[in-house]
Amino acid sequence: MRPPTYARSGAGALNMTPMIDVVFQLIVFFTATSTIAKTEYSHNVDLPIAEKGADRDPASDKKKITANVLATGDVLVAGRRVNARRFEQVLAAELDQHAAEHLEVEFRADSKARYAAVEPLLLACARRGVWQVSFAVKRPDQK
Repeated sequence: MRPPTYARSGAGALNMTPMIDVVFQLIVFFTATSTIAKTEYSHNVDLPIAEKGADRDPASDKKKITANVLATGDVLVAGRRVNARRFEQVLAAELDQHAAEHLEVEFRADSKARYAAVEPLLLACARRGVWQVSFAVKRPDQK
């Protein structure tokens, strides 16, 4: 007697197309975000040392703009050189999408940068109603 032969129904085959799509999207997302993170923090900024102060809450749900103020007085936002007027335009564009209380500006100012380079940026924040402003610093043990 011959054993029965069953026609393959194909029910056991897996469609891998959706999984490939998801993996591709994840690769694009992580590549883009890592590039943005490198742009914000790759500038050679010698942060000042803070003897006192409290750590900022890292689990903030606020939109953060990082402004790097170099020792020369140049200001970089998202890797692009900006002046005070352009910085205020960046703030205005972000305020079109987020409320002022949900926006935070972090200044990474070089310890040799003059206050005259930071002051117009602080005034732009005040004019636009952005009060959540922080300065990145190093701890004394991180020299």
